[in-house]
Amino acid sequence: MINGHESVRMSHARSRRSPITGAIVVADVVLADGTDAGRHETIRTEILGRCKDSLAAHKVPAVIRFVEPLDVTAAGKLARADA
Repeated sequence: MINGHESVRMSHARSRRSPITGAIVVADVVLADGTDAGRHETIRTEILGRCKDSLAAHKVPAVIRFVEPLDVTAAGKLARADA
């Protein structure tokens, strides 16, 4: 869903503990090169709309953070934090 947005280069969604609901979905999003930083709120709204249309409610990100490039492995996969 998120990576399908034309302004998104890559994303990483994960679960984060919440004292109220038990867990929430947090998405870290790397924007495509040349994307206007002033469009963050518009892009966030568009991503949330797509997710709400296509995903179960518990899978829709509660938080979308725009971040610098994510770490990737030599194979091009997202690097996971050591447990």
